Amino acid sequence: MSVTTVIAFVIATAVPLGVLYAIRALDLYGMGAFRTVVLCFGWGGAAFALAYVINSATLRYDLVSYDNFRRFSAPVIEEILKAIILVYLVRRPNFTYFVDGAIYGFASGIGFAILENYSYLSGSVGAALGVAVGRVISTNLIHATASALVGITLGLARFQRSSGRALLLLGGLALGMALHVGFNNLVTRVTSGLLILYAATVGFGGTGLIVTAIKRGLKEEKTWIEEKLGAADRVTASEAAVVH
Repeated sequence: MSVTTVIAFVIATAVPLGVLYAIRALDLYGMGAFRTVVLCFGWGGAAFALAYVINSATLRYDLVSYDNFRRFSAPVIEEILKAIILVYLVRRPNFTYFVDGAIYGFASGIGFAILENYSYLSGSVGAALGVAVGRVISTNLIHATASALVGITLGLARFQRSSGRALLLLGGLALGMALHVGFNNLVTRVTSGLLILYAATVGFGGTGLIVTAIKRGLKEEKTWIEEKLGAADRVTASEAAVVH
């Protein structure tokens, strides 16, 4: 393995992990347990393995054309698989707010993206470095953003009635799928030299959306905490200041 290829694999691993660390660091209240973040990251890798098997079978048995596979089939399958862990976690006590869902979903998407990076790099003889850089600033962020959107809707659904939960879950999945499908249609149709610019703009734009949602959620949590502390008769002003 050449030095360039080694560098490509390092980039394909370190950059997505760095972005995940930055997103996790936004959770000032530490509500998203680190152990659960790791679990979601690991599930993302498992989801890639499952998607690889299903996608391979889809192509092998000619269930869809290759063009439709890239543009529609693969994104739908991948988003469903990445979201399974979130559907499981939403019922747990430590899934308390949509900020948790955003972080857990982002972790699942990053776990998926890193293994997918390895798959692409293994077949990119002589172009591994370019592939790695292109993917970490575009496709990786789309995987993470799409899963985070599902996590956000599940976090919001936690406090809804059963019918509302189902609608939010389906809406979140549809939103994540739409983002992924739209991105895949973009990168398969654009052939100009501006492709990487378009792809990176979508990737960073999606990540910015998740960051904005997390900051809003933290602001709402802060307001809620202040209201609860202010309403508690046995909490002194100094105690409230320490907690704040």
